[in-house]
Amino acid sequence: MTDRILVIGAGITGLFTTLYLSENGYDVILADRGDISGGTSGRFHGMIHSGSRYSTNDIESARECIMENAKFYGMASDFIDNTGGYFVALNEEEEKFGDRIMEGNRKCGIETSEVDPKIFLRDIEPRVSKNARRVFGVPDKVVHSYEISVAVAAESVMKGAKIFTYSHIKPKEDGSVTISDGTNTRNENFDTIINTAGPWAGNVSEMFGSDELKIMPTLG
Repeated sequence: MTDRILVIGAGITGLFTTLYLSENGYDVILADRGDISGGTSGRFHGMIHSGSRYSTNDIESARECIMENAKFYGMASDFIDNTGGYFVALNEEEEKFGDRIMEGNRKCGIETSEVDPKIFLRDIEPRVSKNARRVFGVPDKVVHSYEISVAVAAESVMKGAKIFTYSHIKPKEDGSVTISDGTNTRNENFDTIINTAGPWAGNVSEMFGSDELKIMPTLG
């Protein structure tokens, strides 16, 4: 008999968890009290870092960034804009620091090009300060979070998963779980429950009788 799994939280973590499990033959239900990516997964800047911001002081993180950048773009380019990103030096100190960025990026395998500030201001971004002294182009990208989330959800459904949005869950004393959208209520039994509720994971954990998971969300 196939294991039945409930995934709570339809952000990007819950969606990919559901997809992975459904692809591997599990009977999966994904439930969320709101919409797909209605929480933090749909409210971030969307930037996929190249790793350049870390290459001068955290080489390991910088290398991880550029590897994940390339991997993610390779698997989901339809949902990612290859915008590129720029570091702009506005004073002498930043101008000198540019050499460290170039060297750090080289060590981390981050493709970097120096752009003539005059050409940058004229052809690429005229709204940047006219005091630009050096400009470095790096392979940052931007992901469209809602579009990729919906695509992952659709793929999961095609693999057999069921998704219930705007639905509240409630554990019962007999071990079953009710899922209700306010109009329809269903009672389900699961072998495993996976908590992917992000900042609200502590609330979900507490609802199931555990107060050990304490989360204090912060801006960022």
